[in-house]
Amino acid sequence: EKNIRRLFEDPVLAEEAASETRLKYLTPEEIPARREKISASWPRIRTDIVRQLFSFSDIREALSRAGCPAHPRDMGLSREDTVRLLESSLLIRSRYTLLDLAFEAGVFGKCSEKALSKFYS
Repeated sequence: EKNIRRLFEDPVLAEEAASETRLKYLTPEEIPARREKISASWPRIRTDIVRQLFSFSDIREALSRAGCPAHPRDMGLSREDTVRLLESSLLIRSRYTLLDLAFEAGVFGKCSEKALSKFYS
């Protein structure tokens, strides 16, 4: 919750983010069971992820063709703004996503940096 309060200055948004986040995060006692389930299902999960993801260049090209911003700076976002948005994205929905898995596995920062390196080198 401390992180939520840091990322969301508006108290109403912070409370909503905290409420959504509470719905998806487990107690420390429950986490090992989820890790086991994910580990046992990882080959299928990985296949699904690879099948569903588009390449960086394909996404960028599609956004450009549609006249949409294709780079954070096209929306006036600095690297710091983009990092903050990535961190905030973990907290706005109760749905457990690949970002949550990366966070729980301790690799969210490393993955974020790799993604941001596509934009900011």
